[in-house]
Amino acid sequence: MVIVSYIDGTRKKYIDVLQYFAIALTLAGIQLFIMSTFFKESLDFQSGFVDGLNSSSSQKDNPFKNINTDFFSKSQSILYILFVPFYAFGTWFTYYILNERVYNYTEHIVINLYYNAQIIILTAVFGTLFAIIGVEYYIVSLALFIPTLLYLFYILKRVFKDTFWAAFLRFIIASFIALTSMFIIGIIITLLFIILSI
Repeated sequence: MVIVSYIDGTRKKYIDVLQYFAIALTLAGIQLFIMSTFFKESLDFQSGFVDGLNSSSSQKDNPFKNINTDFFSKSQSILYILFVPFYAFGTWFTYYILNERVYNYTEHIVINLYYNAQIIILTAVFGTLFAIIGVEYYIVSLALFIPTLLYLFYILKRVFKDTFWAAFLRFIIASFIALTSMFIIGIIITLLFIILSI
């Protein structure tokens, strides 16, 4: 309701989408500060999954050897911001190719800003609460992955007023397009980085 009302021009009743996203990023920053100050063990991923990847191959050029998870923790807010245009492209392009052009790309940015802000807030709250009882942050993130995807499906169903299966199909296509576009851009940036560093 908030998303559709905001796109339709309602401003006084609801918080601005950029302010809401900024609040979410602030909460993520507070969460990271609390966890890195008081619950460092919850961010210590080396004892779990990454340690398994490091030892999973005896080859000396194992790509997972000495993986640095600290980078992902410290650049979390930037990654959240970078995900939004890809999610927006995924949802916009899905409805564009299906000839259901209700909203333009900018309005899909608004939809995905609200979605991502809500996800960031939930992850920050649950990440901090579970850190208190000693659960690793990355375990919490993995546990929240499916519910957050289902939430995107729910948003698309409500915003576009689709039937269950129509919304599910659009959700699958949008997720595929968003992930594929992120992957392609990632490869291009990596190649450019390699070419420029030669």
